[in-house]
Amino acid sequence: MKRKTTAVLWAWLFWPGLEFYLGRPGRGVLKVVTIGGFLIWAVVDAFRFAFMSEDDFNAAFNAGRGPDSAS
Repeated sequence: MKRKTTAVLWAWLFWPGLEFYLGRPGRGVLKVVTIGGFLIWAVVDAFRFAFMSEDDFNAAFNAGRGPDSAS
C-alpha cells in the first residue's frame, strides 16, 4: 500500500522516484529527461501531495483502500 507521506518525501528528495513509486514509470522517465520540468513539476507534485487529503490519495493510488483496510 502506498503512503501519502512517502510520496511527499519522494517528491521533495528524489523527484523522478515518485512516479516509479506510484507505478507510473513513463512519467518517471519523462521527469528524468526533462529534469523534472526544470524542477517546476517536482515542486508542484510535492505541494499537490502535501495538501491532498488521505482519502483522495487512496482513491487515486491505492484503488480506494484506506490505511486500515486489509491487504
